[in-house]
Amino acid sequence: MSNLLNAAPYFGVDIDLHNVAVDIRVNDVPVYFDELRGQTTVEVPAPDSIFDGNNSLSVSTSFTKDFEGVVRSDFEPGAYVSAVLFRQDGKGSKQNLTSILIKLTTDGIDSIETENFITGTKSNPKLEISARGRVLVKEEVEIKSPFPRWVWQDGKTIENSDDNFNSLMAQYEKIHKALQNQDKKTIFDLYSARAKEVAVAYSLGGETEGHKKISTGMDMVDDKLKLFKLFTDNMRLDIVGNGKLARIVDNEFTQPILFTEPAARLFHFHKFMFYLNKDNQWVMIR
Repeated sequence: MSNLLNAAPYFGVDIDLHNVAVDIRVNDVPVYFDELRGQTTVEVPAPDSIFDGNNSLSVSTSFTKDFEGVVRSDFEPGAYVSAVLFRQDGKGSKQNLTSILIKLTTDGIDSIETENFITGTKSNPKLEISARGRVLVKEEVEIKSPFPRWVWQDGKTIENSDDNFNSLMAQYEKIHKALQNQDKKTIFDLYSARAKEVAVAYSLGGETEGHKKISTGMDMVDDKLKLFKLFTDNMRLDIVGNGKLARIVDNEFTQPILFTEPAARLFHFHKFMFYLNKDNQWVMIR
């Protein structure tokens, strides 16, 4: 019981959406993305996006696509999205921190409501839908973070250039080759920075315990999974985290490395994230 009571708090986002495409972020770090029509109620983790001080929750909405990629020209009646950033203590008790609720109609925005639960303030911002059917709402909240300052916060501001794209793609190629060869040493080295930070953040017994917590290399030795070939078609550099983080994605935000689960006919998409250190080297933090 004492370990439970002393456990680091958990931060996450409760999401509820219906008939709207969304891109939901914490401090401009993506936590949930869905551009297809549907209804979802889900809780997603966000602890490694939390800062000490001012934090932002943002919700970007847009017209949905069908499974052929055709974009609608309006919102369906009753479309909405709700996102609530929360903190949960070691005993499982939740504290809501801030929230955004957007309701939409075929004519446009029905209402937008935001709330800061720390200060007790609510607002009803008035926004217009862009030509591409996009609405962006952001709410900020002050948080006393229990985590260390993340190393990527002090990384270089990343430029959207061919050189950065090519050098980051080389990192994906290195990761894919290591997974293909089941090269545990290289995989553990690549995840070293992440494992060290996790160990400090959650008061674990060093890097080895950090690797255990993030399950380093487990997918490449899972008999149910098969590594797919490196997927490089129509890829681009995507810069997030207010310019401090980058990943390579296609227009569907699929990254170059994925596994298949043939028996279940499923794809397992990997969501990598990198920062650029002062020596101009890409360091993987997810």
